[in-house]
Amino acid sequence: MVRKKPCVLACVTSQFECDRIIKTAEHIANEEECELRVLSVLQPTSDYSEIGGEIEYLYKVARE
Repeated sequence: MVRKKPCVLACVTSQFECDRIIKTAEHIANEEECELRVLSVLQPTSDYSEIGGEIEYLYKVARE
């Protein structure tokens, strides 16, 4: 049987303010010695370029 390491999952939308969710989840993951994973929950659209800046920012925060 394969054992997977527990993780903390941070679900974010395309709002700049979601950076606090990522940072809080990172703090919890560090305390619990878990992995951190970030999931973007977005409404379907034909043009994601409208929210590209927000998504890039959150991706940067998650990578740090």
